[in-house]
Amino acid sequence: DVDPKALARFEEERSVIALEGDATQDDVLLKAGLVRAKGVFAVLHDDKNNLFVALTARQANPSARIVARATHQTTMDKLRAAGADAVVAPNMIGGLRMASEMVRPNVVSFLDTMLRATDESLRFSEVVLREGDDAVDQEIGALHTPDALGINIVAILRKGRKNIVYNPGASERVGVGDAIIAICSAEQHDELTDYVRSGKGRYRAS
Repeated sequence: DVDPKALARFEEERSVIALEGDATQDDVLLKAGLVRAKGVFAVLHDDKNNLFVALTARQANPSARIVARATHQTTMDKLRAAGADAVVAPNMIGGLRMASEMVRPNVVSFLDTMLRATDESLRFSEVVLREGDDAVDQEIGALHTPDALGINIVAILRKGRKNIVYNPGASERVGVGDAIIAICSAEQHDELTDYVRSGKGRYRAS
């Protein structure tokens, strides 16, 4: 941020490292650690500035995941073209949220509680399959996650986010790039990750 008072307040309240500077300047982004960052949030107030940050971040760090904020829906495609992996439009999401609060208030409350939990309570988690993982090309039924880990797989997000398989049947196969979506605790997420990577403790179909 360019406002030192805002930075001081933010650093005090949030306990994070703050950097004074203009985020549209390359040297400031590099000083912030852009090249080694695993993820970048482009959340400036102006869509044009977020477009610049996304483009600069993608060129400087091709492997980073970039999430950008868009005020106008017309900018969303441009931000993706500039290198953003995901674009969030708060105004649009706010409208959808208000509609959901009207017609599905209990579902909204359930999801809020799960997504905001900071303890060991259940939450939605994902594991993306990589080349060489033991679970690659396996059927969901052969993984036996309910028996081995006490975890039910609620969906499979296919590679490239092309489609979602909800409540996948036992014969549904998973491949490289697919994301296994489950409801589990943080500890169970680690167990699930190790399970699909190594197959340790795997129940095999007879």
